[in-house]
Amino acid sequence: MKTAKTKKTQEEEEYNKRGAGGIGVIILTAILYVISRFIIEIKDFNDAIKLPLLIIAGLSILIVLLAILTMSFWSLGLTNKDQALGLPEGSIRAVIALALVVIFSILAVFLYSSLSNGGEPHTITGWSSENINKYIADHPALINIDKKEIVGSPEKYNFTYTQPNSTESNDFAKQLLVLLGTLMTSVTSFYLGSRTSPTAVSAQALDNAQPLPLLRSVTPKEAKKEDNGGVVKLTMTGENLSSIKKVRIVNGDKEIIADHVLSNDSEITCDVKVDEESVGEWDVSVGESSESSASLPKALKIV
Repeated sequence: MKTAKTKKTQEEEEYNKRGAGGIGVIILTAILYVISRFIIEIKDFNDAIKLPLLIIAGLSILIVLLAILTMSFWSLGLTNKDQALGLPEGSIRAVIALALVVIFSILAVFLYSSLSNGGEPHTITGWSSENINKYIADHPALINIDKKEIVGSPEKYNFTYTQPNSTESNDFAKQLLVLLGTLMTSVTSFYLGSRTSPTAVSAQALDNAQPLPLLRSVTPKEAKKEDNGGVVKLTMTGENLSSIKKVRIVNGDKEIIADHVLSNDSEITCDVKVDEESVGEWDVSVGESSESSASLPKALKIV
C-alpha cells in the first residue's frame, strides 16, 4: 500500500512539473510576442534597427515553440532521447534550414525596399512653385517627389523628396544579397544533406558486401583413419564459396584445420589429417569468422 501511494505521489509530482513547465513556456512565448509587437510599433527606430531585433525575437519564439512541441511529445511518450530536444531525427536540421530561408527572405525584401525607396525623405516648407521646379531641375535624380499646398498660405507648398542611394550603397547591397544567398544555400544543403551521405555509404557498403557462404553437402560422409596415410580428402559443395580460405572440422573441444584448401563459387576441396584420436562424428565448418562462415553438423564420420 505504501509502495502504491509513493508511486502515485511520484506521478502527481511529475505531472505538476510538466504543468509548471508548460505554463512557464506559454508565459515566455507571450512575453516574446509582446516584445515583437513593441519593436514593430516603435516609430523612433528605423528599419535597419527594427529588422535585427525582429529576427532575434522571431527566432526566440521559434525556439520556445519547439520547447512546447517537445513537452507535448514528452507527455505522449514520443520523445527520442538520442536526438536534440527529444524530437524525431532530422527535425532540428529542418528547423535550422527553414529559419535560414526565412531570414534570407526578410533581408532580401528589406534590401530591395531600401534600394527602391532611397534614403530618408526630406521636407522643405513654404516654397513657391517656381522654387520647387527650379530645385527639381537642378537635381534631376530626386525620387518620391511630392508637393502639397499649405492651408491658409496661397502659393506656398510643403515640398517632400528623397535622395537616391549612392552607387556604392547599391553595389554593397547587391553584393550582400548574393553573399547571403550563397551562405543560405551552403548551410541549408549541409544540414539537409548531412543524413544523405551516411545513408548512401551504407547502401553502397550493402551492395559491395560479399554474400554469405552456404554449404549443401560434404563428400565423403565417412572415412577410415588409416586410409591414404591418415589424410581425408574432402569435397564440399554449396554457394558463394569462392572467398573461403579456411576449412576445419570440429568435435566438441577438438578442432582440426584442413590443408591445401582450394575453392570456387560452388565447390571446396581440402585435405584433413586424422589419427587414432579422431574417431567420431565431426562438424564441418568453412570461413574465417562466425559472421561469414557456414557449417554442416555431423557431416563427417571418422572410423
